[in-house]
Amino acid sequence: MEEEDVMNTRLAIKESLKKLDEYTTYLRSRLTDIKSTREGVNDSISKARTVVNERFEEIKKEIAHVLEARQRGILSTIAEIERKDLDPLTTLEDRINGDLDKTLQCIEKGNSALDEDDATLLSEGKNLNNELQISSIRYPDTPCISQTLSVMFSESHTQSVLEAVNSLGEMSMTGTLQVTELLEQPGAILVQWYDETFSDSESITDYSGVQEYMLQCCRTDNKGNRNSVFSTVYCGEESSHLVTDLEPHVSYTFRVCGRFGNEGKWGSWSIPRNGITTLDQHEWSAADCLNQNKLAVYQLSNRRKTATKVFPDCSKVLRSKTMSYRLDTALVLKIDETGDSSNGDGIGLTTGSFDFSNARQVLQCPGSVSINSKGIVYVNGVPMTTRLPPFKRGSVVVFEASRVSKEKLRVSITMDDKLVTFDWQVDDPCDGFYFAMGFQHSGWQISV
Repeated sequence: MEEEDVMNTRLAIKESLKKLDEYTTYLRSRLTDIKSTREGVNDSISKARTVVNERFEEIKKEIAHVLEARQRGILSTIAEIERKDLDPLTTLEDRINGDLDKTLQCIEKGNSALDEDDATLLSEGKNLNNELQISSIRYPDTPCISQTLSVMFSESHTQSVLEAVNSLGEMSMTGTLQVTELLEQPGAILVQWYDETFSDSESITDYSGVQEYMLQCCRTDNKGNRNSVFSTVYCGEESSHLVTDLEPHVSYTFRVCGRFGNEGKWGSWSIPRNGITTLDQHEWSAADCLNQNKLAVYQLSNRRKTATKVFPDCSKVLRSKTMSYRLDTALVLKIDETGDSSNGDGIGLTTGSFDFSNARQVLQCPGSVSINSKGIVYVNGVPMTTRLPPFKRGSVVVFEASRVSKEKLRVSITMDDKLVTFDWQVDDPCDGFYFAMGFQHSGWQISV
């Protein structure tokens, strides 16, 4: 008895340590998510500053170039006006100065002649008088003040330029569309996103609506490597998507964007978020496919998600690779193909204490809940009076379980819109369970 207690205590401690390890992984994932988000914010802030500085330098150069060009243009026009207005004045001035010099010379010569003696004056006076007879020229009037050049600058134009400069640049938060929640699933993560545009009722009237979302994912290390290559995993109108085929305990980064309006242009990306799943993928166990004689009883396909019974006259139970079913989640099994029915046939959930080593073991026994091919539900080997429809090709069976107490689970089985709910007494308090199938005859094919 003491040895059994020690064993149970060890198992309980190991189970607690396993949960603590999973919680540690979860906490590290959240810290990585925070670090990645902080890096995304810092990166966007840095890029915004760079864009502002570079753009304003460009604008300064463009404005300076335009102002200098305008200044040169106005000065060139003034120079042209100066040439047109001053050249005639200069020419006229030169002509007048020439006539003035000539006239002054004549006056000087005449005054000199008057100082000569009478004999000289009489001999040269006639010729001198002819030289002093010059023709008077009337020149045009000089321009009045109303013809002078004036330059004016409109204050309204200056104000318009200043207002345009003051309105340069628009700031908006990158992407109102953001990833809001990452929910771990077996070998998958359910990604949900939300568009904050619709949180403002006043903006809805001017918003044409998102036509399509694009979700991208990349595998990244715990440092949040932003240089990782993203691949598109979803395009559509839904605001959530289950990203499957993910490795447990590996960090993945997600981002989303949307098409806004009718232009068909993708909006900016959301801030990247990191997520991780600690749950193993749902897949059948390859180790259970062989019987004691090493003959293949089951054949796996579709990345071990589909199992086909290929060897008849053997009721060996095939279980999942790990105890990947977790409480408060849904397990979906699909009947792809059917074969001949037998009382021991069925699909269901089992605890870790189920004896899979027994080649003659069937699911209708303690430690399991199952439904057989005839629609009879068994709880720990006891049949229920409530029945579900018998298996047929294409049938979908959904198992859901939640904990009521330490040793009691509430289980629901849904098949073809029919539902049965019951309590399941379990000895094992863990949250993980095997899913399993067992058929006597070949031809049965079940996918998870």
